Amino acid sequence: MPSFRISVVNQHFRASNEHDLPSAEAARTEAIKGALQIGTGEVCMNRPFFGAEVSIESDGESVGRYVVSIGVSSLM
Repeated sequence: MPSFRISVVNQHFRASNEHDLPSAEAARTEAIKGALQIGTGEVCMNRPFFGAEVSIESDGESVGRYVVSIGVSSLM
């Protein structure tokens, strides 16, 4: 099974972990899901916006790079 390094980085933190996943598509799903979980925690702590760069590498080569963001705003 291929190994992928998934990194989530923004101005406040950096997280990076190795994952054994069956494909690059599975790594992309795992990476975005992880970033959304972090962002959900951030906005639930009354921070109105979360944004981060998500990158995926395998064998030292870039497999994908994404921007994930979540924003919350009152309608009243």
